[in-house]
Amino acid sequence: MLHEKKDDSNLWDMFDAAKAIRAFISGRSYQDYLSDRMLRGAVERYLEIVGEAAGRISRDLRNASS
Repeated sequence: MLHEKKDDSNLWDMFDAAKAIRAFISGRSYQDYLSDRMLRGAVERYLEIVGEAAGRISRDLRNASS
């Protein structure tokens, strides 16, 4: 599979952000999430990181996985 070197970095950013989100919400209920502004902000920020990194994945890699 041919992909740009930046893809590795972007994939790592996505993976790392997903791990952080999982750690943030582990053992928490949905009500905890709703009532904790800092938790919501952290989860939302890391979801932004996932989205931003996903948007930078090369077209070659996107096409290879479909």
